[in-house]
Amino acid sequence: MRSTALQGRSRNGRGGARRRFAVLAVLLAAMLLAPTFPTVALVSTTITIDGAFADWARVFEDPANCVYDATGDSSSSNTDLTVVAATYDGAYLYHYVRRAATGGGAAAPDYTVYLDLDGDGRLESTDMAVVYKLTGGNTFSSGTLYRYAPADAANGDPMPGDAGKPAGSLGAQVAAAISGAGAPGGVEIEARVPLSALGVPPDTPIRMQFYSSLGSAWDSTDVVALQRYGVSVEPDRASGASADTTVTYVHTVRNLGNTLSTFVLSASSSKKWTATITLAATGAQVTTVTLAPGASVDIAVLLKVPANAPDGTRDTLTVTATHRDVPSATDPAVDITTVGPVIIIPDQYGSMAPGQTITYRNTVTNNTEETRTIALTATSDKGWPAEIRDAAAASVITSVTLAPRASTTISVLVQVPSGATLGTVNVTTIQGQVVGAPNLKGKGYDTTTARAALSVTPAAASAPAGAGSSVSYRHTVVNSWPTTRTVTLSAVSSRGWTVQVLAADGITPITTLTLGPNGAGAEVVVRVRVPAGTASGTIDDTTLTCTANPHTATAVDRTTVSSLATYGVGGFGSPQDTFQLGDIVYSRGMGLTAGTQVRFRWADPNGTVVRTSNLINADSTGVAQDAYTIGTTAPVGTWTVTLLNSSGGVIATVPFYVGYRARISALTVTGGDAVESTLTVSTTFANEGAVALANTTARWVVWRDENSDGVFGPGDGYLASDGSWQTYGTGSGYTRESAGLSVGSGAQVTLVWTAPTMSLPVASEYRLSAIWTASSGLTIARAETVFTAVPGVPWLELTLSETQVDFGDVVPGVVYERPNLGVLVRANVTFDLIKSISGAASALGLTTQLGSLFSQASGERAYVDAIRIDVPWDTDPGTYSAYVVYTVIAR
Repeated sequence: MRSTALQGRSRNGRGGARRRFAVLAVLLAAMLLAPTFPTVALVSTTITIDGAFADWARVFEDPANCVYDATGDSSSSNTDLTVVAATYDGAYLYHYVRRAATGGGAAAPDYTVYLDLDGDGRLESTDMAVVYKLTGGNTFSSGTLYRYAPADAANGDPMPGDAGKPAGSLGAQVAAAISGAGAPGGVEIEARVPLSALGVPPDTPIRMQFYSSLGSAWDSTDVVALQRYGVSVEPDRASGASADTTVTYVHTVRNLGNTLSTFVLSASSSKKWTATITLAATGAQVTTVTLAPGASVDIAVLLKVPANAPDGTRDTLTVTATHRDVPSATDPAVDITTVGPVIIIPDQYGSMAPGQTITYRNTVTNNTEETRTIALTATSDKGWPAEIRDAAAASVITSVTLAPRASTTISVLVQVPSGATLGTVNVTTIQGQVVGAPNLKGKGYDTTTARAALSVTPAAASAPAGAGSSVSYRHTVVNSWPTTRTVTLSAVSSRGWTVQVLAADGITPITTLTLGPNGAGAEVVVRVRVPAGTASGTIDDTTLTCTANPHTATAVDRTTVSSLATYGVGGFGSPQDTFQLGDIVYSRGMGLTAGTQVRFRWADPNGTVVRTSNLINADSTGVAQDAYTIGTTAPVGTWTVTLLNSSGGVIATVPFYVGYRARISALTVTGGDAVESTLTVSTTFANEGAVALANTTARWVVWRDENSDGVFGPGDGYLASDGSWQTYGTGSGYTRESAGLSVGSGAQVTLVWTAPTMSLPVASEYRLSAIWTASSGLTIARAETVFTAVPGVPWLELTLSETQVDFGDVVPGVVYERPNLGVLVRANVTFDLIKSISGAASALGLTTQLGSLFSQASGERAYVDAIRIDVPWDTDPGTYSAYVVYTVIAR
């Protein structure tokens, strides 16, 4: 007697699980009033030596260029240094010194700046020092350059920083045309030294220590190091591929810094495919490269596409170079690989004014071994007119004929209706299908946002500023027009204050921008200078006007004059009011009467006073300043700093927010680019602080920005926690929530979850936003990423470890068993697993261990069955077959 056959089937779906990548993930930490230039490593600019100091504003905003020194750490206010800074251009090294002196007088200090020209941290005989002298009236008198004579001739002298001056002495004088200028009373001076006199080229990583002296009084500062760290990996690439092939991407890694640097290389595939980094010139495998300043090297990244990669699969390969010693100096390149017989890349994004037509250019590839004719269609989810033309956009085409592995460029024209609501997002799907072979096809997507012909964002901004200081506002100007245009820029203060419009570097004055078509944009900076003596509470509205005839766009920046502000950089450039545990918070009182005494009082969120400064003299410009280092385990929340007069009366109080030193270090989305796939979200929560984060909550929302304002709000749709598509303000309000998340000090936790795509309204660009909150409700961190997904359908896959069991010859009355039969179900919906038995089951006495199962959760589910036969004695001899049928049904 012989038996038994096994069968498996799935309903309302099809087999072949496909988990496809959507798009690259970005980190952003949310801030309230963040610095205008948070990531710049070093500022290089030209300074006019005129004693005005307004051109130092950008320098004061960068921590690499300036150092704060506490007021009151010298026995005399004449020598008490408070802020020092340095910058450079192609010809000069510039110095800035600010001290706590309150006015003029016969006594004038000397300022010595020790120059470690090779940046090795030790002063040797090849290094120099410059001495700036003030006159008896405390105005700039002269500058003299000297060789440095080290006390330790063999090894050079260390630079002790704030602890004192170097051990050596001044050597021979060096000829140099040094110029300088100071403010009245000498509280500030600026000076320049020719680089030619120093014998170094521009962009040399000079280290400097500032020292002041007058009789027995002295003061010293920490070191200012003009060392820049940066790297670029270019360009981003996209390619088509077949399964079981290797794709090669070549990138250029360039050292953007001014020091010899080693960069660690990595390549991460969203599909976990194998990626190998090699030197393009030799093919040698590498994990690091060491580059001189400005030098570059080409690397080749080899990506192995697995043999079982289904058509339509998209992989995002992120190739990153990171400075070995400065992790913040890092840059990625992104390579998109699409698997399939017809490839249409890349997905494009643009914006256009209503009534105009936007033109995209996509590449169509025949990724097969035969010449193919590929029929092309373009359809828009909003019904906007779309057509496909040749590469020159001259003639309408409906197909292309391509040789094996050949490509061609097509133009996709999308017309934005004249009545389209601004902010509307339209997705045009370009489909290519091989004529005569409907299963050989591919898709690409071009996404268009209806925008004003010329726009500037944000349209309104505000910040505090002190009398005699500057404040900067950053805006993005976008040209949503079919042609390249020159945009004229101007800015006017409502109070007639001095205003500059600058390029994105915050340094270069500009009056025009040249912007490409189809949503090309550029950043500009508006810098407003508050005149000295302006009363606290004064409000100015500065209007930025951008004109490209016949279109105009404006933005208004409101500056409120404050007698107190907080800063994140010791140069006291732009105000900042959001910090993390362990940060130094700088505070400056402004508009004070010269010579008056004030105190700074710092209080935590509980109202506990954690520091009250000594009495501090306001200098001749009416400025007094202080700093406080937030403890690594201090309370989080809203802190305050209060400026008090000498009698304890309150002059002003300002709040600032202190959050945990933690972040969402990675947020990725895979899948969703095929109808069979689900979204898989991976999020890494990193706690870099000293406080353990217990019982926190993470919440995610997958949403579509229907009005293109970048904010999840009214009018937007989102994927609710029950898998339905809802509008903002209805349903659960989120896609996923995870409570009870605990991340220890110095630890990180990664959470992975999946979401169905059946309810997504259209093939489109979507956003994933994540927010991490403490048990108290305070926000720890936020992150967001953008991805492309298509509406899904329920899909099921059933796999059996064996499809036939042969028991051979059996004897009635003896039990035979085949154990450990695997039943594997993959599904993106809840399902029932139904088992049925048919055929000669009774003649064989057939039974199974596994019964029918209902309402099984989606995902990958593994079950184990066992089949037994106990042939009855009355069964006639012969060959018998029975069937155990497993059926998976979507609920």
